[in-house]
Amino acid sequence: MVNVAVIDDEEFYINIWKSSLENSCSSYYFNDPDEFLEKYLDNLNFFDFIIADVMYGSRNILKINFSKILRKHKYTKDIILYSNYKQNFIDLENSHYYDLSLAKDNSYSLDELKSLLLTNRIRWKERLVKQGIKPVIN
Repeated sequence: MVNVAVIDDEEFYINIWKSSLENSCSSYYFNDPDEFLEKYLDNLNFFDFIIADVMYGSRNILKINFSKILRKHKYTKDIILYSNYKQNFIDLENSHYYDLSLAKDNSYSLDELKSLLLTNRIRWKERLVKQGIKPVIN
């Protein structure tokens, strides 16, 4: 079974994910990245996908280097960022370790996520190497 973690502080979006994923995987929901890390930091690879919203109240997940924390703790699978907050995508690709960025107002099934990863994956490892930066994971 595929395990998916969804991190969002808004119940409305949690419910959208629940309805999109409930029949295709085991999904786990967290209100903020701290809650998620506290519970799963030592067992991150339990999840096949970690889906995280950008904004938590006034906190921005990019500012806490959430993806780098996951990668430093040997998370090797897909991290998906989703938001209605307009990112600077070049900065996102050059500075962070996310595999996909999605619009928050859409609903995505597990099959759609897999398809989007095939066609729109952020090649963060390749970009970091080109910049002379060693990725935290291989």
